[in-house]
Amino acid sequence: MTRGRLLLASLVLALVAVAVVAVLTAGHRSQPLDPGSPAPDGARAVAQVLRSQGVSVQVTHTAAGLAQQSAGADSTVVVTRAGLLGRASLQRIARESTSAGALVVVAPPASVLADLGLPIREVPGEGSVDATQLRCSAAPFAGLVFDGGVGTRSYTSTAGTGCVQVEDGGDAIRTLPAVAGVRPAVIIVGSAKILRNDGVLSADDAAIAVRALGSHPRVIWVAADDAHADASATGTGGPSPWPRWLGPGIWLAAACVVLLMLWRGRRLGRLVTEPLPVVVPAVETTRSRGQLYRRARDTARTAEVLRIASRHRLAHYLGLSPTTSPAELVRETAQATSRDTREVHDVLVSGPVDDEQQLIRTAQQLQDLERQVHRP
Repeated sequence: MTRGRLLLASLVLALVAVAVVAVLTAGHRSQPLDPGSPAPDGARAVAQVLRSQGVSVQVTHTAAGLAQQSAGADSTVVVTRAGLLGRASLQRIARESTSAGALVVVAPPASVLADLGLPIREVPGEGSVDATQLRCSAAPFAGLVFDGGVGTRSYTSTAGTGCVQVEDGGDAIRTLPAVAGVRPAVIIVGSAKILRNDGVLSADDAAIAVRALGSHPRVIWVAADDAHADASATGTGGPSPWPRWLGPGIWLAAACVVLLMLWRGRRLGRLVTEPLPVVVPAVETTRSRGQLYRRARDTARTAEVLRIASRHRLAHYLGLSPTTSPAELVRETAQATSRDTREVHDVLVSGPVDDEQQLIRTAQQLQDLERQVHRP
């Protein structure tokens, strides 16, 4: 296989490797509370249970996506990781949810509640809900044991009903009745654990999740994620326009290039000379080289080769060093031949050679200079 084909094959293999990394990375994308994620912090289990109960689960990641879904009275709008959304997005979600049947927000901080325009206040601090001590007493969660775990948020409000009172005085689940033209029925859940694949089976959290999300035949799940996070909410420059696999792909391609360089640039030992199998007369190599120059029609390069050889011989004839500068060599040659310095400079250094006729004339002038300097 030739060197060119080997290089092409290596590049193809590198591209294939990059494509494989892209596919594998894209195929294993996982975000917390994503209803399509089977990871421990995903919410695929709850989504599958809802679908098995005949509830349609539609997923979007932005407020604009919610607007396209057109939430109606038969819909429950679910918002997870709302802290990743900015004020404008949350206000748009509040407007788009006005005509929905219910709005469920999971573990929202105080700023999210304010942006949604809900009359609910978060109690400072995060508590721990022990499933063996507290039970839900408000409909539709009456009689169900809630296990929010460590980090459960709690809320308080002068409106609606609370469920699962936490040690700090707030409620881990808070409900608000619907207000026509203002908001739908609202359910605030202080712990994301009831939706996570690794926590949904604790206590009666699965039943609480299904009752909160499955009260209508259609669920529109706004699963905010890092890729669609608002810059105003995260304090960053917004989502990256580059695909997630680009970084690993670049590193893999760079590694392939480095390996290719090491492979092609390897040296098994020092260079050695070998005798030629035949003796080639010098005149044949000279003629062959001249024919190559002629075929390329590179008269300027050919003239420069002739001038270099002539300057070397003239320096020897005049007793000068091989490293003598062209300017000094021109002066000594002009003095030895009694010629004008500019004329000698044009012949030895920089005279134009644009075609074969000028090349032949230059070669003859060089021979004349050498003959005059090296008189027998």
